[in-house]
Amino acid sequence: MRRGPCLQFGSRAPSPESMRAPCVMSATMNATVKQRKSVIWTLRTCAVILLFTAMGKLLSGFGSSKLLTMRDPLFGISYRHLMWAVGSIEIVVAAAMTAERIRLEKRTMLLVWLVSMFGLYRLALVWLGADAPCSCLGSFGSALGLSRAVEDALVNAAFYALVIGSGLLVISLLRGRHITPVNLEKGPV
Repeated sequence: MRRGPCLQFGSRAPSPESMRAPCVMSATMNATVKQRKSVIWTLRTCAVILLFTAMGKLLSGFGSSKLLTMRDPLFGISYRHLMWAVGSIEIVVAAAMTAERIRLEKRTMLLVWLVSMFGLYRLALVWLGADAPCSCLGSFGSALGLSRAVEDALVNAAFYALVIGSGLLVISLLRGRHITPVNLEKGPV
């Protein structure tokens, strides 16, 4: 067991009250703080991935590619409007995933919902017999000089990173080891 000033997770300096009273930090509380940090790191990493793909979608939506005027086979709207809508949703979800006011469970479920929608969209395109799914980066990838194969590989890597990240977060929740607010002086709240 470790003795010393008690710090709330994310605090910068010990409070005057915690300096007066010694704190005994058990191994389970230390593990809880470490797990909370790993959960937050996973959420922030997924948020960064979403921000990059959202930026690609939004910027390519303003492009002049012929693809943007075509209609999406599933929703029946132009790819331009689809890119703007999905890019906006990705930004909102990424912002929510980094918001400390929202419980970790809700942020995780929001990520799982979005990743599920991406997966269902891809499955629906295959089921409809679409030639190839729309490039998730639109014309932004070609503006960067990326070949179609490299762009597809990057988009697939981002998608699978989001799937793995959301899966790990769900496993953490299902195992009952999700993180609750911790007051290190009194234990888990």
